[in-house]
Amino acid sequence: MIGTKPLRLVMVLFALVFGLSGCQWLQGEPSIGALTVKHHAKGETLFATDFGTGIYRLNSKHNLTLVLWSGPEQEPTEAVTMRMFWRPTAGGTPLDRTATNVTVQYIDFDGAEADAKIGIYSGAGFLYPKSNFGKGHLEFEVWQATLRLSVWSEGYEQPLVRGELIGRFRANRDDVGVTEAIRRLNVQVSERLGYPRLVSAQ
Repeated sequence: MIGTKPLRLVMVLFALVFGLSGCQWLQGEPSIGALTVKHHAKGETLFATDFGTGIYRLNSKHNLTLVLWSGPEQEPTEAVTMRMFWRPTAGGTPLDRTATNVTVQYIDFDGAEADAKIGIYSGAGFLYPKSNFGKGHLEFEVWQATLRLSVWSEGYEQPLVRGELIGRFRANRDDVGVTEAIRRLNVQVSERLGYPRLVSAQ
Protein backbone atom coordinates (compact mmCIF):
# COMPACT_ATOMS: atom_id res chain seq x y z
CA MET A 1 0.00 0.00 0.00
CA ILE A 2 1.34 3.43 -0.97
CA GLY A 3 1.71 5.91 1.87
CA THR A 4 0.11 9.34 1.75
CA LYS A 5 3.40 11.22 1.32
CA PRO A 6 4.70 9.11 -1.62
CA LEU A 7 1.25 9.25 -3.17
CA ARG A 8 1.19 13.03 -2.92
CA LEU A 9 4.70 13.18 -4.39
CA VAL A 10 3.61 11.03 -7.34
CA MET A 11 0.56 13.22 -7.90
CA VAL A 12 2.64 16.39 -7.77
CA LEU A 13 5.18 15.00 -10.24
CA PHE A 14 2.38 13.84 -12.56
CA ALA A 15 0.74 17.27 -12.41
CA LEU A 16 4.03 19.01 -13.19
CA VAL A 17 4.85 16.76 -16.14
CA PHE A 18 1.31 16.90 -17.52
CA GLY A 19 1.06 20.62 -16.93
CA LEU A 20 4.32 21.40 -18.69
CA SER A 21 3.52 19.20 -21.66
CA GLY A 22 0.01 20.66 -21.77
CA CYS A 23 1.35 24.21 -21.79
CA GLN A 24 3.69 23.38 -24.66
CA TRP A 25 0.82 21.87 -26.59
CA LEU A 26 -1.36 24.91 -25.99
CA GLN A 27 1.42 27.31 -26.94
CA GLY A 28 2.20 25.48 -30.18
CA GLU A 29 0.52 26.82 -33.28
CA PRO A 30 -1.85 24.18 -34.71
CA SER A 31 -1.59 23.69 -38.46
CA ILE A 32 -4.61 24.24 -40.70
CA GLY A 33 -2.65 23.02 -43.72
CA ALA A 34 0.49 23.56 -45.72
CA LEU A 35 1.32 25.39 -48.94
CA THR A 36 4.44 24.91 -51.01
CA VAL A 37 5.93 27.21 -53.65
CA LYS A 38 8.38 25.55 -56.01
CA HIS A 39 10.64 27.01 -58.68
CA HIS A 40 8.82 26.49 -61.96
CA ALA A 41 11.86 25.36 -63.94
CA LYS A 42 14.21 23.83 -61.35
CA GLY A 43 11.65 22.28 -59.03
CA GLU A 44 13.44 23.69 -55.98
CA THR A 45 11.25 24.53 -52.99
CA LEU A 46 11.15 28.27 -52.35
CA PHE A 47 8.60 28.17 -49.52
CA ALA A 48 7.07 25.35 -47.51
CA THR A 49 4.78 26.83 -44.88
CA ASP A 50 2.45 25.35 -42.29
CA PHE A 51 -0.27 27.93 -41.70
CA GLY A 52 -1.80 28.36 -38.26
CA THR A 53 -4.92 30.33 -39.22
CA GLY A 54 -7.30 30.13 -42.17
CA ILE A 55 -10.55 32.08 -42.53
CA TYR A 56 -12.88 32.85 -45.41
CA ARG A 57 -15.67 35.23 -46.34
CA LEU A 58 -18.53 34.19 -48.59
CA ASN A 59 -19.05 37.08 -51.02
CA SER A 60 -21.78 35.40 -53.05
CA LYS A 61 -23.08 31.92 -53.82
CA HIS A 62 -19.97 31.00 -55.84
CA ASN A 63 -17.45 33.68 -54.81
CA LEU A 64 -15.33 33.84 -51.68
CA THR A 65 -12.24 35.47 -50.18
CA LEU A 66 -9.66 33.59 -48.12
CA VAL A 67 -6.90 34.75 -45.79
CA LEU A 68 -4.23 32.47 -44.34
CA TRP A 69 -1.31 33.41 -42.12
CA SER A 70 1.41 31.86 -39.98
CA GLY A 71 2.68 33.42 -36.79
CA PRO A 72 0.89 36.09 -34.74
CA GLU A 73 -1.73 38.29 -36.40
CA GLN A 74 0.16 41.49 -35.62
CA GLU A 75 3.47 40.19 -37.01
CA PRO A 76 2.93 37.26 -39.39
CA THR A 77 5.81 35.46 -41.05
CA GLU A 78 3.81 34.47 -44.14
CA ALA A 79 0.34 35.37 -45.37
CA VAL A 80 -1.80 34.43 -48.35
CA THR A 81 -4.92 36.04 -49.77
CA MET A 82 -7.10 34.27 -52.32
CA ARG A 83 -10.19 35.35 -54.27
CA MET A 84 -12.19 32.51 -55.82
CA PHE A 85 -14.42 33.81 -58.63
CA TRP A 86 -16.35 30.66 -59.51
CA ARG A 87 -16.99 27.45 -57.69
CA PRO A 88 -16.30 24.09 -59.31
CA THR A 89 -18.89 21.41 -58.60
CA ALA A 90 -18.31 17.68 -58.38
CA GLY A 91 -19.60 16.01 -61.52
CA GLY A 92 -20.45 19.34 -63.11
CA THR A 93 -17.01 20.91 -63.52
CA PRO A 94 -14.14 19.07 -65.22
CA LEU A 95 -11.14 19.07 -62.87
CA ASP A 96 -8.88 20.52 -65.53
CA ARG A 97 -5.40 21.04 -64.18
CA THR A 98 -5.01 24.06 -66.46
CA ALA A 99 -8.21 25.79 -65.27
CA THR A 100 -8.09 29.05 -63.32
CA ASN A 101 -10.68 30.17 -60.82
CA VAL A 102 -8.66 31.91 -58.10
CA THR A 103 -6.23 34.81 -57.82
CA VAL A 104 -3.49 34.50 -55.22
CA GLN A 105 -1.11 36.80 -53.39
CA TYR A 106 1.60 35.14 -51.31
CA ILE A 107 3.24 37.56 -48.89
CA ASP A 108 6.66 36.77 -47.43
CA PHE A 109 7.44 38.90 -44.38
CA ASP A 110 11.21 38.50 -44.32
CA GLY A 111 12.93 39.43 -41.06
CA ALA A 112 11.91 41.09 -37.83
CA GLU A 113 10.37 44.55 -37.72
CA ALA A 114 13.75 46.19 -37.07
CA ASP A 115 15.03 44.69 -40.32
CA ALA A 116 11.72 44.52 -42.15
CA LYS A 117 11.71 43.26 -45.72
CA ILE A 118 8.87 41.91 -47.79
CA GLY A 119 8.19 40.15 -51.06
CA ILE A 120 4.76 39.72 -52.64
CA TYR A 121 4.13 36.99 -55.18
CA SER A 122 1.02 37.34 -57.34
CA GLY A 123 -0.69 34.97 -59.72
CA ALA A 124 -3.64 32.69 -60.39
CA GLY A 125 -4.52 29.01 -60.33
CA PHE A 126 -7.21 26.51 -59.50
CA LEU A 127 -8.87 26.22 -56.08
CA TYR A 128 -11.12 23.28 -55.32
CA PRO A 129 -13.36 23.28 -52.21
CA LYS A 130 -13.54 19.72 -50.91
CA SER A 131 -16.65 20.37 -48.80
CA ASN A 132 -19.98 22.15 -49.24
CA PHE A 133 -20.24 25.93 -49.01
CA GLY A 134 -23.10 25.64 -46.54
CA LYS A 135 -20.71 24.55 -43.81
CA GLY A 136 -18.81 26.96 -41.60
CA HIS A 137 -15.71 24.81 -41.97
CA LEU A 138 -14.31 24.24 -45.48
CA GLU A 139 -11.41 22.23 -46.86
CA PHE A 140 -9.56 23.28 -50.01
CA GLU A 141 -6.94 22.08 -52.43
CA VAL A 142 -5.00 24.46 -54.66
CA TRP A 143 -2.87 23.47 -57.64
CA GLN A 144 -1.22 24.90 -60.74
CA ALA A 145 -1.17 28.39 -59.20
CA THR A 146 1.56 30.23 -61.05
CA LEU A 147 3.19 33.00 -59.01
CA ARG A 148 5.69 35.72 -59.86
CA LEU A 149 7.48 38.13 -57.58
CA SER A 150 5.53 41.30 -58.31
CA VAL A 151 6.48 43.71 -55.50
CA TRP A 152 9.38 43.69 -53.04
CA SER A 153 11.16 45.99 -50.62
CA GLU A 154 14.78 47.06 -50.83
CA GLY A 155 17.10 44.31 -49.66
CA TYR A 156 14.68 41.48 -50.26
CA GLU A 157 16.91 38.65 -51.48
CA GLN A 158 14.47 36.13 -52.93
CA PRO A 159 15.27 35.80 -56.66
CA LEU A 160 12.82 37.05 -59.24
CA VAL A 161 11.47 33.74 -60.46
CA ARG A 162 8.31 32.05 -61.56
CA GLY A 163 6.94 29.62 -58.99
CA GLU A 164 4.07 27.20 -58.58
CA LEU A 165 1.84 27.09 -55.49
CA ILE A 166 0.25 23.82 -54.40
CA GLY A 167 -1.22 22.50 -51.17
CA ARG A 168 -4.20 21.65 -49.00
CA PHE A 169 -5.70 23.56 -46.10
CA ARG A 170 -8.89 24.21 -44.18
CA ALA A 171 -10.57 27.47 -43.18
CA ASN A 172 -13.43 28.62 -40.98
CA ARG A 173 -16.02 31.13 -42.07
CA ASP A 174 -15.46 34.54 -40.49
CA ASP A 175 -16.79 37.35 -42.68
CA VAL A 176 -15.82 40.13 -40.26
CA GLY A 177 -12.46 38.51 -39.51
CA VAL A 178 -11.50 38.40 -43.20
CA THR A 179 -12.27 42.10 -43.63
CA GLU A 180 -10.21 42.97 -40.56
CA ALA A 181 -7.34 40.68 -41.59
CA ILE A 182 -7.13 42.26 -45.05
CA ARG A 183 -7.11 45.75 -43.60
CA ARG A 184 -4.37 44.73 -41.20
CA LEU A 185 -2.32 43.18 -44.01
CA ASN A 186 -2.74 46.31 -46.12
CA VAL A 187 -1.22 48.36 -43.29
CA GLN A 188 1.60 45.88 -42.61
CA VAL A 189 2.52 45.59 -46.29
CA SER A 190 2.40 49.35 -46.88
CA GLU A 191 4.61 50.00 -43.84
CA ARG A 192 7.28 47.60 -45.06
CA LEU A 193 7.21 48.83 -48.64
CA GLY A 194 7.13 52.48 -47.62
CA TYR A 195 4.13 53.28 -49.83
CA PRO A 196 0.48 52.19 -50.03
CA ARG A 197 -0.11 48.77 -51.52
CA LEU A 198 -3.39 46.83 -51.32
CA VAL A 199 -3.11 43.06 -51.04
CA SER A 200 -6.80 42.54 -51.76
CA ALA A 201 -9.84 44.62 -52.57
CA GLN A 202 -12.38 44.86 -49.78
